[in-house]
Amino acid sequence: MARPGFINKKGITEVALGGLLGFSFFWITSNHKSPVHKRLPARKYRSVYYFPHLKIERKDRHYHLHHWAIFGISYLPILVGRRRVRQRWVHGFFIGSILQGLTYGDRFQFIKPLQELAELATQPMPEIITEK
Repeated sequence: MARPGFINKKGITEVALGGLLGFSFFWITSNHKSPVHKRLPARKYRSVYYFPHLKIERKDRHYHLHHWAIFGISYLPILVGRRRVRQRWVHGFFIGSILQGLTYGDRFQFIKPLQELAELATQPMPEIITEK
């Protein structure tokens, strides 16, 4: 059941603008070819990288939680829960972020062998800043 005032011209425009904002933000920050992504520092605590990607490294593989999955899991309670977000652009931001993440070819690959990572190692990596 639609909420009153949510599906109208203004509501659709706000959702679309939020979606464009979410899609654009993650397209710029998560695309490996983007100059913005190249300037982002990698942050980690022990074997857990938490910025700009969320992944856990082990001896022979790493586990990667994609941003579309994080936003999808976070959006479900907002969408169906009792405490709803009234700002339409926030709904659009979540939807745009999820859709952008689903455009990648490895979107459903959560576990990667380290052999694949060795191939990616030829790309320049940002400086890693560790937290103590």
